[in-house]
Amino acid sequence: MDNLFLFLFFVALVCLIIGLINPQAFSRFIKGEITRKKIGLIFGISAVVCFIFFGMLSDTQKENVNQPANEEVNRADAQKIPVPVLAQHKVLPEDIHGTTRIIHVIVSPSIKKDELIAINDNLIKDYSKGLTHLNIEYFDDEVIASDYFQKISKVSEAESDRLFKHYLGTYTMNKTTGYNELGFNENNDWTTIKKY
Repeated sequence: MDNLFLFLFFVALVCLIIGLINPQAFSRFIKGEITRKKIGLIFGISAVVCFIFFGMLSDTQKENVNQPANEEVNRADAQKIPVPVLAQHKVLPEDIHGTTRIIHVIVSPSIKKDELIAINDNLIKDYSKGLTHLNIEYFDDEVIASDYFQKISKVSEAESDRLFKHYLGTYTMNKTTGYNELGFNENNDWTTIKKY
């Protein structure tokens, strides 16, 4: 409904401009003498009224959008369904190549497996649409995460081991092969913590 009033606001604004330039353009719609003042009053007031209604209706829609979310939370509380709390994380700018997306995520060095699973589930929901391949790499250091794969092949083995300790987990989705797993690096020992 707010889009209707936005449209009418712009129509009234265009008519106001046309009417101020050439008042006779509306001679077939307006009876009596046509003056710029009369055109200004008709379309100026119409534009203001439509703009006010647009503002009032768009605020109502925002409140209605938030309302179902609150109802869902209340239902979850009533049913005692545990809602996973996502651990703090930061998604770095991603690489996108056609239907492949690579995302680096910074998490706490002490992240637990269930926290990593909750973050991963949320990121899959947000980022996997329309992709054939999705890689989500989890690190505890933003500097290392930004160029880990470029650096790892060019450093000594000792430096490679030091960098590897900051690589905490990886999720790989490959729709071509059906591979869809989240791995966790625990003391340089990789384990699969969830298959999707």
